[in-house]
Amino acid sequence: MKKILMGTTAIIALASFTSQAAAAEKISLGLGGFQKFYVGKVTRGEPTDLHMDMAAWSNTEVYFKGSTTLDNGVSVSTTIQLEGDADATSIDNSYMTISSDSMGAVSLGGMFGAADAMHVGAPMIGPNGYGDIAGMDGTLTLTANELGGFGDDTLKGVYMSPDFNGVTVGMSYTAGEGFGGASNAKNVPHASSNDHFSAALAYGGEMSGAAVDVSLSHMNDNAGNLKTNAIGVNVGMNGFTFGGSYHDFSGTGSPGNTGGELDGNGYDLGVSYETGAVSVAATYMNSTNDGSTAAGENKDTMWNLGVSYDLGAGVGLVAQYYSAKADAEAATAVTSKAIIAGIEVSF
Repeated sequence: MKKILMGTTAIIALASFTSQAAAAEKISLGLGGFQKFYVGKVTRGEPTDLHMDMAAWSNTEVYFKGSTTLDNGVSVSTTIQLEGDADATSIDNSYMTISSDSMGAVSLGGMFGAADAMHVGAPMIGPNGYGDIAGMDGTLTLTANELGGFGDDTLKGVYMSPDFNGVTVGMSYTAGEGFGGASNAKNVPHASSNDHFSAALAYGGEMSGAAVDVSLSHMNDNAGNLKTNAIGVNVGMNGFTFGGSYHDFSGTGSPGNTGGELDGNGYDLGVSYETGAVSVAATYMNSTNDGSTAAGENKDTMWNLGVSYDLGAGVGLVAQYYSAKADAEAATAVTSKAIIAGIEVSF
């Protein structure tokens, strides 16, 4: 009898939802996005000094976004992100979100998980951060472990709670059948049978006149049983922002690692200052792991110094200097330094 009542209640609720939904307007998509172009002088050092080489890099995305609010107060939105560069035209993130003020938001599709989206790290200015060096210099890739997560945007479900006095809780789950598989594939299972879970707790508010952001996150990727825990803090006052994060990880592999022991930790520290249209930031990043053999460990380090100028109307100028070193186990360290300048346009 209880099952019959539960089923009847579900049918009535569904009928009510669909009848109210019919009164809402269909979603109309609007356009947004950004276009960025950079040039730089890059020095690639050991093991082979290639002197100063000119490098160029662009990053363009077009966003198709739209939303509607049903008569029951539930909002439904959709987001499709198109990579717009000449050599990389494809769909990036693509997901839908169902939300309300009382229940929070549930997102379904290809997007970043809760730990990635909510992680707080050191302030930084410029196109090349930790794990991004290959965008300007293909001979150097920092691989020890990206701070805060893996940037996994495969198919998943993500829940974000309402804001409770500045506190937000997030959780995400990627089913094994979808992890690493095509977003529109209907065959199950896909090539990978490993699932992925992440959870995060974040706070954003004001304490004694200072703006404070804090995050705690955990990720568990069953590919190699890789576990990552991270904490991040930012404190801002009088134009200055001080911040950083620390993470530790353990396992035998990761989505970007072919295998072997992967135990280590990493951190970033930085400070930025904003006055009017000008912002400057200095950041240091360091990460190590045990590597895949007994020969030694992998260690990656990077210094960043960046400055930006807001021209208004979504247009800005950016300049950055970085110095990075990837010191792999039983191998000659690879170094890279660059001076980069660029223009960034948002629309």
